[in-house]
Amino acid sequence: MGIFNHTQGIKDVISESGKIADNLTESPEERQAALTTRHITDMRSDSRLSKMIRPFSLLVLLSVVCFMGIMSSFGYHSDPVILGELVILLGSAFGFYFESRKREKIAFKNAEINLALKQLEKKHEIKENRKDNRVQRRNMKRLNRNSKKNEMKKHIKYQKS
Repeated sequence: MGIFNHTQGIKDVISESGKIADNLTESPEERQAALTTRHITDMRSDSRLSKMIRPFSLLVLLSVVCFMGIMSSFGYHSDPVILGELVILLGSAFGFYFESRKREKIAFKNAEINLALKQLEKKHEIKENRKDNRVQRRNMKRLNRNSKKNEMKKHIKYQKS
């Protein structure tokens, strides 16, 4: 019985730490919104440096990693930890530009498609409503004709008797 109590306590601690981690981190959607906001802010700025800082960072990282690769072919081996960190930064910089732009394009296309689908659904709904209205009018006309025929028959029978 004591083991089960300890296990339950561990589960509670893990559950609580998961809730704390969820409150401290942001979701991928929030992160993407922040990146998009940063892009927009940078492009609206009047300063040329704020528009070019990220591309410059990408070029510097790429040139440093290439330089370190060339130097290692001549026998100079740099610290692998530093090289690994630079490669991670380079991957993040490339991912920031190409992946975020791709996601923006995909989100834009999805928005266009959703808008087109809603418009098609509205058109279809209008056509269905018109069709239903035509059917109702046709049925009403038939009912009116049948009721007039029945009245005529009753009137004829009444006159004959």
